[in-house]
Amino acid sequence: MNKKILLTIISIPFFFIFSTTTYAINQNQSVAIQNLLDEACKKSNTPGISVAIVSEKETSFFSSGYSNLDKKIPADEQTIFELASVSKAFTALGILKLEKQGLLSRTDKIQDYLPWLAFNYRGKSVDMNQLTINNFLNHTSGLTNRKHSATIPEGNSPDMLEKTVKNIKQADLAFLPGESHEYGTINYDILGLLIEVVSGKNYEEFMTSEIFQPLNLKNTYVTSNEIKNSESLSLGYRSFFFHPLYYEAPEFRGNTPAGYLLSNSKDLARWMSIQLNQTTDIPN
Repeated sequence: MNKKILLTIISIPFFFIFSTTTYAINQNQSVAIQNLLDEACKKSNTPGISVAIVSEKETSFFSSGYSNLDKKIPADEQTIFELASVSKAFTALGILKLEKQGLLSRTDKIQDYLPWLAFNYRGKSVDMNQLTINNFLNHTSGLTNRKHSATIPEGNSPDMLEKTVKNIKQADLAFLPGESHEYGTINYDILGLLIEVVSGKNYEEFMTSEIFQPLNLKNTYVTSNEIKNSESLSLGYRSFFFHPLYYEAPEFRGNTPAGYLLSNSKDLARWMSIQLNQTTDIPN
């Protein structure tokens, strides 16, 4: 990932601490949280952090550091970060929406939609009737980071998603489908291509029109090209001798459904509220 993504990683502990409370965060708690974030930035040499805390009665935002070190642009709830694997939750929702529309079922065989996709296991062809959409959603397909993440090709052409999936055709699985569970990011690239095939739209168009816009996630994007205010986007950095240096990472557009969506903590706070059934202004 070419951004420092602590947006959700840091917010997870706070989410569980405060989401069950029925009171507002008081001044002492706010100071303690802010001090913690400032200390985290300092100790980890992380350029910037943005945190959303969602409880029953309010949503609170805390930030520390910068989204752009050279220009000293402070990180805040409007700062847009790459979401890393939180992207997978949005892609999964896309699959669930297509199922609700009657266009697919999670128990369908993947070959019903991608008939050219085939895998091997220990040198022998896998019975593709065993591989359902659920296997990719649940990381039980046999495609794993350990064996298959290196196959994801670099590139930014419009057909990179299809190229990424076709690049693992005939791959040797780590285990037979359904026999084990192991995380594999490329599972969600296959689901992204499935969304394209079933919906007739490219992944970017589908996610924007069918997920982000209906949920009123106004600052959630598939590509950075959609962001009108470029200064709202956090720059990418890498640690070099314990100091963050600007880093222009290679692009992996074919891995977007698994790890490259973009958003800010304001939108992710709304996303968490939707998950907690605390938001009512969404379509059925």
